[in-house]
Amino acid sequence: MLWPERSVMASLHTYRRGHIFWWRLVHPIADSRKLDIRLSLKTFDRIEASRRGAALTAASRGVIEMLNQYAAERAPTEAELQAIARSAYEKLLSEICQDQRSTPHYAELHSATNLAFADYFSA
Repeated sequence: MLWPERSVMASLHTYRRGHIFWWRLVHPIADSRKLDIRLSLKTFDRIEASRRGAALTAASRGVIEMLNQYAAERAPTEAELQAIARSAYEKLLSEICQDQRSTPHYAELHSATNLAFADYFSA
């Protein structure tokens, strides 16, 4: 039986690598390729990692659509698609961190919203 905390972390595609948490998601691309995206969440705090992971998971649908559109218009290599996805997620992560740092009094709201979005978009 999994501990509740672990099952939540797994559903957010978040895992620990050494002392730092990472986020991973395999993206299906329209031309039957799959991209395995891994991104450091730049935190050793489990709660903060779950918030960041949830927010990235919630945003993944938009990134996948962008990658599919890019792949349909051009014939990009996997390395190009990886670079585009990583850039998009790093920008999102930066915005998430900045927003959450600027409004620490909304930490519980951020957490609840991120988890709700992650549940909605993974269903």
